Amino acid sequence: MIALTVEGDKKGVPAAALRASWYRLLADATRKTGYAVPKTISIALIQEVTMRSINKRTRGLDRVTDVLSFLYSLDEGELLIAPAQARRQFKTFKSVSVKDEIKRLVIHGYLHLAGLDHIKKKERMVMEHATDKILSLVKKI
Repeated sequence: MIALTVEGDKKGVPAAALRASWYRLLADATRKTGYAVPKTISIALIQEVTMRSINKRTRGLDRVTDVLSFLYSLDEGELLIAPAQARRQFKTFKSVSVKDEIKRLVIHGYLHLAGLDHIKKKERMVMEHATDKILSLVKKI
């Protein structure tokens, strides 16, 4: 089950990113590549001020980030995404559009929920490969 909430103004948020079904398709594609994504995922599109506050409180980093992932149990997790940050960075990550950048962030978050990380170089390479593999499966989503 995917539960979606949107905080604040929806202006500039791609239509697909406002549908829980879109996130479900991305979760299914992630599972098909062998990554265990929780059955229940809460996804929130949040404002930068909220993201910065949560990032500071949970990670000690006083800055906006694009996505945060929280795994509460094997069956339950949460993703927080800052669409404004996605709008600013989509070209940096070679995404074609804001929608594609949010898609990349969702997959990145799902992979964190599945246990992947990117602190070390080898981990980062695995995470990037997995992200690229899943993105190639969901080009038309």
